[in-house]
Amino acid sequence: MTPREAMPDAEQADEEAVRRADAEAALLMASALASCQPLGLASLLAAVLAGIVWPAPHPAAVTLLLLVLASQALLGWRLQLDAGYFRLLGHQQTDCPALDAHLQQLFARPPRPDCPLAARLDGTRRLMQRYLALTAAFWLGLITYSASLAFL
Repeated sequence: MTPREAMPDAEQADEEAVRRADAEAALLMASALASCQPLGLASLLAAVLAGIVWPAPHPAAVTLLLLVLASQALLGWRLQLDAGYFRLLGHQQTDCPALDAHLQQLFARPPRPDCPLAARLDGTRRLMQRYLALTAAFWLGLITYSASLAFL
C-alpha cells in the first residue's frame, strides 16, 4: 500500500483542495502578469514616437527617460518569465523544485528550498508593483518633458 492509499479520504480531499487553490492562485497571477505586457509596449511606442516628433534639447531628461524605459523593459521581461512559470504551475505541468532548479541555472542564484507558493506570489506581486511604478514614472516624465517643450 502506498502512502497516498494509506491516507484517509479527508486528508486526500484536503490535499487536493490545496493543490487546486494553489493552481488557481498561480493562474490568476499569470493572468495579472500578462496584463502588464501592453503597458510596456505602449511605453516603448510612446518613446519611439517622442524621439521622432520631438527635438532633444534636454539630454539629461531624455537620458533619464531612457533609463526608466530600460528598467521597465527588463522588469517586464522578468514578469513575462514569471507569468510563464505560473502558467506551468497552474496547469500542474511542473512543480516548485523544478522551477527553482531552472531559475538557479538561469540566474546563477542559490536554491530556495521549501519556498511556499504564497511567498513566490508575494515576491512576484512586489515585482509587479515596481513595474507599475516604473511605468507611472515613465509616463509622468514623458508628460512633464512634453509640457516643458511647450515653453521653449
